[in-house]
Amino acid sequence: MEEISKSAIRELLNNTPNISENGPLIAKLQRLMSARRVLRDPFSYVVKFTTIAAAANSTETVNIQADSDFLIQAQCYMVDIAGAIQTDGSRVIPIATVLLTDTGSGRQLMDDDQPISSIFGTGMEPYVLPQPKLMAARSSLAVKVTNTSASTTYTNLLLSFIGVKIFTL
Repeated sequence: MEEISKSAIRELLNNTPNISENGPLIAKLQRLMSARRVLRDPFSYVVKFTTIAAAANSTETVNIQADSDFLIQAQCYMVDIAGAIQTDGSRVIPIATVLLTDTGSGRQLMDDDQPISSIFGTGMEPYVLPQPKLMAARSSLAVKVTNTSASTTYTNLLLSFIGVKIFTL
């Protein structure tokens, strides 16, 4: 584990808009500022969609563990069609959208469904968030995926949320 500097927490606090929806996040960041030590440990959460039929949608939930908060820094996806082998040249790019909702606040993280390839990168090139998203311990992130393809069923769609667990001492 690595210690997080107070200046890094202060920067995140300063870059968080002071609006009512961010009240719990701002309060949490202020508590982190007053902690004796704040440690971080690399971690990833993954949400798995085993099958998404053409023109269908499905919602899964990422449950943030109770031992620490989680700071999402980057996102990746992996998908296949019927388990077919892929190379870099044959990588499947899903014709699908995603909508992320912080279920604790009920706030959507985007104004409308977004193409997966717009906000999730590949494993080789993850999508780095312009502003990391802090998820509180014991909170949840609802992930709704809509397959907008008229004829393709996707299997084994994995969406990874990459970041760090944040422990206070």
